Amino acid sequence: MSRLLSEDVLNDYIQPSQVCIKPTEIVKGQPSTPAAEKNEQFGEVEIQVGKEEESVGLDKVSITLDDCLACSGCITSSEEIILEKQSYQVFLNDYKESLSADSQKSGVELMISISPQCRLSLSEYYQIKNVMKFDIALMRFLSDKESVFENHCKYVVSTQVGRNIVIEETNKRLFTNNELSMNKSKLPQLSAVCPGVVMYIEKTHPKLVDYFLDIKSPVSITGNLVKAVRKDSMSFICNNDGNVQPKTYHLSIMPCFDKKLEAVKTGKDIECVITPKEFVNMLVDLNIDFTKYIPLENSKDELMHEYKLLAKKFNPFDSIDPLMSWEINEGSSSGGFAYQYILYQYEKNKELHGQNLQIEVVNGKNSDMREYRLVIKESNVFNDQMNKTQSTQYQILHRSSEVYGFRNIQNVIRKYEEKLNPKDSKLTKKKRGLVLRKNRKQENSLGEKTSGTEVSNAATVANSNPPCDPLNTEFIEIMACPGGCINGGGLVVPSADQNNGGNAKRKTQQISQLNEMYHSQIPVTKVQQHLGADFESQHSVDFKYTFANLENATKSAETLHVAPDPSASLFSAW
Repeated sequence: MSRLLSEDVLNDYIQPSQVCIKPTEIVKGQPSTPAAEKNEQFGEVEIQVGKEEESVGLDKVSITLDDCLACSGCITSSEEIILEKQSYQVFLNDYKESLSADSQKSGVELMISISPQCRLSLSEYYQIKNVMKFDIALMRFLSDKESVFENHCKYVVSTQVGRNIVIEETNKRLFTNNELSMNKSKLPQLSAVCPGVVMYIEKTHPKLVDYFLDIKSPVSITGNLVKAVRKDSMSFICNNDGNVQPKTYHLSIMPCFDKKLEAVKTGKDIECVITPKEFVNMLVDLNIDFTKYIPLENSKDELMHEYKLLAKKFNPFDSIDPLMSWEINEGSSSGGFAYQYILYQYEKNKELHGQNLQIEVVNGKNSDMREYRLVIKESNVFNDQMNKTQSTQYQILHRSSEVYGFRNIQNVIRKYEEKLNPKDSKLTKKKRGLVLRKNRKQENSLGEKTSGTEVSNAATVANSNPPCDPLNTEFIEIMACPGGCINGGGLVVPSADQNNGGNAKRKTQQISQLNEMYHSQIPVTKVQQHLGADFESQHSVDFKYTFANLENATKSAETLHVAPDPSASLFSAW
């Protein structure tokens, strides 16, 4: 798990709350004992310590790293709400009450957003080899008058418009912070788009909360943007029971269960979150055959024509290209925030440095760590003895990184705390020396193995090039799931057959396949083309309406930023 293990750091046990969300199951008829008492108020089980002699033979509790980011110690305050209010059954009940035929009288409109990872996962599940065909099938289903939605779904979008805004605001914030602070020892800031990471750090390492960029996730921005654009959508109405309901009901299909946290925030950007697994189960329960909506083997021109018509029909932004929501930006399949920041800095510096300016990718010790660097290489000289081209000067201007998975998150957090509390570090100088010597030995061994490898000029690494180190970057794109959002726990895993082996092997194959589909099948566009000066002038109605309100502190807190109050939960305003 870590390069540094000692008796001081071996205990990585996270202290749970009084009530664990993964308790030992008690067989019916078993007498209630002090060691395991049921909390009747919450329907949960309290596990008490020090009562072993009184307990009966209970099954052993099995908790893995997959459970850590969603354990009782992380989301105790939200778990009960999530279980009760975030499911497709709740959505269907809300739909029948507020979004049925009576919605024409009440004015409630249904909006559905879906992330690109979910589009890919469901496309694979329904054996649709083209993501565009899945998008068409989804919009056909939602526009079918005979379906459960009865043609009452008003807007259907993917989350790229919201992601564009998050990327632009992230880049501006990092650029401003970098200009204001010339302190090179400053610790990097963290993305706050993954609720699992935020809640884990908030509960177990509250001192690090200040390092989060207080910018909401793409799906939250998407929901808030649509509601803001629809002029009267922020007003509220009362249904027949007297309960307050928003005029735009936002159902979002997201890749992981942690995303349900965003639907219980006070901002009401999202009313309900379901995963692809729940989407499939919902259609099964409703006896809906989704495959009948899949387009036949039409020509690309015919598919694109229907794609544009459907995207335009469900587009909530009158002055924005309907296909914009269904595109992606360059970078990782988790959003590409780290890469986009370096690309942003490249655009800022290319006039000054010209062709000497390059973007380098440095992989970490595992596939879930990666660093992007903006570097200057002023000249290249061919070394006859080594038979390769070398850079005569190597200077790093900016750095950002990707850190995925709980193992890497733990290591990064430990390094944060060592930087913040050097005097309180439990590691002695002797242990530090042992680690440094071990690291040097490993690096020397690695250098011997790769010394004969040919490298292209664009990727030539000088001797002064340091290894991947997220703590020395300016920004970390941090995600809870190993592999990032493309490996979300709510995505549909292919069923077992003779070719794909066990569950772990299927998951690995799925991550690789979905990543390949993500970068090859979904159109890629530059963020600057959408949110630059040309975009503002071309789409002044939608763009200016939203961001004019962002200048106001009240609207800013509602539309883009999380609550700045450090005493409040980071998700209290989400």
